[in-house]
This record gives sequence, structure tokens and C-alpha cells, in this order.
Amino acid sequence: MDVSQVTAGTSAMLTGQHRTETLGKDDFLRLLVTQMTHQDPLNPMKDTEFIAQLAQFSSLEQMQNLNTQFAEQSALIQSLNNNMAAGLVGRMVSVASDTVELDPGTPVTIGFQLGEAAARAVVEVYDAAGTRVETVELSDLKAGVQQIEWDGLASDGSSLAAGRYRFQVTASDAEGAALAVRPLVYGRVESVAFENGGAYVTVAGVALPLGALVEVLAGSSSELPADESGTEG
Repeated sequence: MDVSQVTAGTSAMLTGQHRTETLGKDDFLRLLVTQMTHQDPLNPMKDTEFIAQLAQFSSLEQMQNLNTQFAEQSALIQSLNNNMAAGLVGRMVSVASDTVELDPGTPVTIGFQLGEAAARAVVEVYDAAGTRVETVELSDLKAGVQQIEWDGLASDGSSLAAGRYRFQVTASDAEGAALAVRPLVYGRVESVAFENGGAYVTVAGVALPLGALVEVLAGSSSELPADESGTEG
């Protein structure tokens, strides 16, 4: 019997059974056994071909074992992340976000991080409708974390309504070249939710993925760390 015909027929059979699946190690082994069973005794499969197919089978099995190990490790890492996230409730943190929750009468700390010193920086605050309500200009800032205290007042001195506000920070060096800026929000972790296999922390009324967490600041104190630049809002 022609071994190539058996191989072709068996492959066609496997393709029909697993039209939407990849060839697994069991299918591969079944194919190899079929070839050996139906080979012509007077013209057996060559050693080199047999060894090559065994090597392919071994490689396939190792790859599937690695995929299983990676899946188990990913599940373990996700479980550790979830446990860590649950322990953050009540802790003061900083997160990479540009949205703050305003409670009239309570100042809001707005932060941002500079990779290098800036000659000038402008912080603009926008309401939910996208209208700019306040602008703060800063100068001579060192590299690192900067903080300002926003009193919740508009540029004209009027009190703004409670709610969420977005801020935008632009910075430039002495030559006027734009610098990279990362916005930061400070607050206490109000809750932790688990969705689609990921953990989300709610800070200042905004739910953010755990990856947005920048720093855990304190266990129980509501005080924030001192501004590294020494700039006052």
C-alpha cells in the first residue's frame, strides 16, 4: 500500500473532524500510528522520515505544555493582583488620571509628573460640557511630581457645582519645546471591583484599572506627600 495515500486519506479524515480546530498531539499520534500500521513491509518508512515525525510530535507536545503552563501562571498572577487590589480599600494613592471629583468647599489636589525641568506649565480645568472653567500658570518647575490645590472656584471667582472635572497640563522648557506630562489624581481607594478578569479601583469617584495605580501613599492618614517642586497653587 502506498503510504502517501494513507497519509493523505488520514489527513483528510482529520481535517473533516476538526475543520475549525488545530491539529492536536493526539491527532498527530493517531496519524503516525496509522502510517506505521498501513506501511508496506517490503518498503517500510525510512528511518529519517520516522525520526523527523517523532521530533515534530515532541515539539508539538512541548508547545502545548508551555501554553498550559503560561495559562496557569497568568491565572496565578491575576489572582495575586486581585488580592493586592482588595487590600487597597481605604488607602491613599495616586493614580494616572485626568479626572477629579469636586465637592464644593473641599479643595482638590491636582498633580502631574514631569520627566525633566520645565520653565512653564499651564493647568486647565474643564467641566463636563468641555468648557474651560479655570487656568493656573506655573513657572520654574523641577523634574518630578508637582501638585496644586484647586479651590473649586472658576476663573471669575464663582463657585462651581459638584461633579467631575477634567484637567489638562501642558509644559515647556526654556526654549519653548513641549515636554511630556503625566496627569495624577490623589485620593482614597473607595472600592475595588473585578470585571472581565481584571481589577478596577475607584478613586475620587472614578473607576480605573489597577494598572493606573502609580503609588500607595499612606495607610490611614489623609495627608498627601509634600510637593517635590515646592510650588504652591
